[in-house]
Amino acid sequence: MKQFVANFKITEMALQGLGLVGVPTVVLEILRPMLNHQFKGEEQFLAQLKTQIGDEQIVSMFKSPILKYAEWVAEVTDSDWETQVLGSDRPVLVDFWAAWCGPCRMLAPTIEQVAEKYQGKAKIVKLNVDENPDSPGQYGIRGIPTLILFNRGQEVDRHVGVPPNALATISQMIEKQL
Repeated sequence: MKQFVANFKITEMALQGLGLVGVPTVVLEILRPMLNHQFKGEEQFLAQLKTQIGDEQIVSMFKSPILKYAEWVAEVTDSDWETQVLGSDRPVLVDFWAAWCGPCRMLAPTIEQVAEKYQGKAKIVKLNVDENPDSPGQYGIRGIPTLILFNRGQEVDRHVGVPPNALATISQMIEKQL
């Protein structure tokens, strides 16, 4: 059984990912007031969602995709960059993205698949370049999406744009470091 992340929040990125996996737009708009609210675990989140939606059947539809997203793909910021990325004891794939970026949204489900595939072996994180300008500036990010793989605090691989056969390409990047 998968462990649930104790604290998480619904972000614009999470809503976009849910939209890409087929959650209806009208239901996503119900979640919008919950953006960036910090939840103290699954029970609090589901209780708030039930209050917002009022229908247990619809709430259960959200449980799996949202919790899956919260478990496998972490968000990183400029303030926790050093500990989360450079200080990690396993390879870290950083997806530099922005909410307005169509190719970033297109790549999001693949990033989730990679995160699930390498859970426990590599860390997969996303950094919003609009909200965190320091780290992208430090690494010369000029276009997004940009994927950078770090191992032992050092950049070991980079890809700019959506790679052809993205799942295989990203998996190969990570496999080289395991």
